[in-house]
Amino acid sequence: MRKCLLGVILLVASVGVFAQANSWYFAVLPGYQFSTGNYQEADNFIFGSNLYQWRVNGSGKNNFMGSLDLGYFFTNNVGVHFAYLYNQGKYQANLHLGPFYLGNYQFNRSLNIAEIGPEFAFGSKQSQTYFQVNVGYTFGNSTPNFQYQGVNYPLGDFGTQSFVYGAAIGWRYYFNDSVGMAIQGAYHHMQHFPISDMWDGRIGVTFRF
Repeated sequence: MRKCLLGVILLVASVGVFAQANSWYFAVLPGYQFSTGNYQEADNFIFGSNLYQWRVNGSGKNNFMGSLDLGYFFTNNVGVHFAYLYNQGKYQANLHLGPFYLGNYQFNRSLNIAEIGPEFAFGSKQSQTYFQVNVGYTFGNSTPNFQYQGVNYPLGDFGTQSFVYGAAIGWRYYFNDSVGMAIQGAYHHMQHFPISDMWDGRIGVTFRF
């Protein structure tokens, strides 16, 4: 009898501490992407009657980004995560056409990503650390060009749709049963982009239902 009573007490206590099985959450997480490294592009073009090489030495810049996140927990600790990410995509490039240096050019190329993956949460119902592993795909992108004397020259193949792999770690704190805040850091690797690695930090509001 005592063992049964103890089991009931422990069950009730565990439910009260961390009960989010069969629950959903939705989060709005604006953030900031940190510098994404350097890249080089080269191609041959006919300029006038001569053949020249077009060269781009580019790099990514810090810029704003954000995500809309939706998740479902099968158990208190294991769930699945869906997200749409928007990245402002700021870049700068030194441009060369044969022996001519055309200067430094700054341009924007926004990036859209849809991703899905498992999520693991640890802690209490009010305060929890979580870890995500995600796979996704870019969409709605286009290759930017630089126009020089009526000719368009590519600034890098940012238009290719690409698989994306990533991971995130974060912390959620709920002010009540439904509304809370989330802080998250994430890494993404894009398979076919000139700059393939992105790091970002995000903070925003989350809703549980």
